[in-house]
Amino acid sequence: MGDTSGPTCATCGQRPAEDTQCRQCREERQRRAEEEFAVWWEQLARSRRAGRRPSG
Repeated sequence: MGDTSGPTCATCGQRPAEDTQCRQCREERQRRAEEEFAVWWEQLARSRRAGRRPSG
């Protein structure tokens, strides 16, 4: 039988995993989430600026 100490990564299957992912997969997921949030935040800011045009 194989090594049964600790969980495997849900993404790549590597052991040991921290919670559900190994450190490398967790850091990559976090990096992608930060990039996606930055894009979303910029889109939100642009739409809010466009919506606040002064009437006159």
